[in-house]
Amino acid sequence: MLDPKVVLVDEPSPGLSPRTRHHVFAALHALATHQVGVLLVERNAVQALVVADRGLVVEPGRVAKSGTGPAMLDDPDVPTWDCRPDRPAPTPQIHQNASMAMSAREW
Repeated sequence: MLDPKVVLVDEPSPGLSPRTRHHVFAALHALATHQVGVLLVERNAVQALVVADRGLVVEPGRVAKSGTGPAMLDDPDVPTWDCRPDRPAPTPQIHQNASMAMSAREW
């Protein structure tokens, strides 16, 4: 654990205050800059895509979209809201059950 090559992080932001969430994502970004691979699964797409080199929109059974973090942030077909089922998506609804999976560096 002292020198990991890859860190897996599953949904780190639910329930965190904005300040704590900022610290968590800053730490993930710092890991990536130190050549540690980060595989992040996160429904807060905007926050995740800001720190991601690559992103995926995963729908049941398939990858619906993929690309660089910045390109996906600019893509109007990528759901960039917090897409938890208990929160309504803005209109138009792109992918009701979409989730995001990010890697802080390309594998």
